[in-house]
Amino acid sequence: MVCIWGIGFDHVYGTSDETALLIEWFKDQGIYIIGGVPVEWRTGEVGSKPGFDTVYTKLDMVSPWTVGAFFNTIEADAYNDLYLEGDYAYCEANGLDYLPVMFAGISNHNWEVGASPQNQVPRLGGDFFWHQAKNIRNLDISSGYIAMFDEYNESTAIMHSADSYFSIPSDQYFLTLAADGVYRSPDFYLRLAGEITQHFRDGTMPPVSFATSPHSAPFFFRTSLEPQYDAQPDWLNIFDQDIPPVNVAGPNGTGMPNLDLVSGQGNLGTTSLLIEGVDQSSEVSLVYFQVFDIDVTVEADTDLSYHIMPLNEGGRNVAIDLIMSDGTNLRDTDAVDQSGNGMHPGNPRGTINEWTEIRSRIGQWVAGKTIDRIVITYDYGPEERPFSAYVDDVRIENNLGEVTSVDEPPQSQQHFKVFPNPNGTGLLQFELSPTFKPTNCTIYNQLGQLVTSQNMPFQADPIAINHLQPGLYFIQLTDGQHTISRKFIRQ
Repeated sequence: MVCIWGIGFDHVYGTSDETALLIEWFKDQGIYIIGGVPVEWRTGEVGSKPGFDTVYTKLDMVSPWTVGAFFNTIEADAYNDLYLEGDYAYCEANGLDYLPVMFAGISNHNWEVGASPQNQVPRLGGDFFWHQAKNIRNLDISSGYIAMFDEYNESTAIMHSADSYFSIPSDQYFLTLAADGVYRSPDFYLRLAGEITQHFRDGTMPPVSFATSPHSAPFFFRTSLEPQYDAQPDWLNIFDQDIPPVNVAGPNGTGMPNLDLVSGQGNLGTTSLLIEGVDQSSEVSLVYFQVFDIDVTVEADTDLSYHIMPLNEGGRNVAIDLIMSDGTNLRDTDAVDQSGNGMHPGNPRGTINEWTEIRSRIGQWVAGKTIDRIVITYDYGPEERPFSAYVDDVRIENNLGEVTSVDEPPQSQQHFKVFPNPNGTGLLQFELSPTFKPTNCTIYNQLGQLVTSQNMPFQADPIAINHLQPGLYFIQLTDGQHTISRKFIRQ
């Protein structure tokens, strides 16, 4: 099989006779020939050379190049009516196979600076790609061509790409997968292409919406709030649906507190969220703003991190909280940050007028739970005062390093090795510091579910893991006061 791209294009070399000879030469070798042809190949409109009708019928398969032929889903539907249906009917009537093209989006900006807009054909978070697949399958067409696997210069690539402002150089523009304001992990379009491909293989019609998750480990959600690069708030200045404000007012003591997206003050970039208000009670005062609507199941090594700049003492009681799908939350767990400070907003954090990173290994406390939404809150009781703070760089992602507890033993006791790792023997062995004498061993799966727990009367004895299915696990050893955790892979 050979694909000859450019047949019939008015800017590509070759007369109809020369092109016909080329196709015939390949076919004489017993080769199946696909022709990459213009959108107008059948209609003969501008873009297609005249006199190529008989050339096209010499092909085994026709594949009109639609990248850039339409810029949104409405125009994609118009293409469906003007070309796709007629092309398929013509191919069926003339014994040609048909290979329509789908593409995720386009941006020629970086190689045609000044000539092309930054986000020329928006991907719409995958909806543009999915819409084309639906149009093709709804005509019961059995083949499709995805353009392109690795065409980064046109930003049509479905390969791993920059997911957010965190992933690009700071000295020039790069299109990210979150450019349309919704988060998509670096591998999203590969996974979406897999779902599309399955419908072609199975001969099924795609539903209204795709099932592909917007995220995958290790990146579940990341935003620096930069317009044109990052996921933007799903709600802005909207009180949480389950937690009404109590004893708080707006920045001037009237109205209600505000949560706004502001420019000119950011940690990584220039944009952040600003929460402002006044605490009017020395007993109970709180306000919860729902900001991001997500659907993330926490794994054992999942972290929450963000940056905060308090602008006054009240701003030190501003925090990010997570509301779970079962109605529970992060603040009421025992979760702590990297300094051992509780994640409840009642625990002050940060330094006034300075950016501080807050990071918590939330997987130690809420693994297996699903985060429904991210909220920004002020929640403090003891005194009346103003509160204001900037919040930026919100991330929920897996920490790829070692898992250790905040009660980790002193450095001299930290040596803990498990081997062989990856493990295919069914026996897991240990190498420990002489001063660390664990009494209990527990093993958790990737969702944080307990799968093994046993006493360790002899610290060097191996343990059997024959019963574990292949996958990633976390093993914790504790001496009753300190806990150390490590990862291992069961083959």
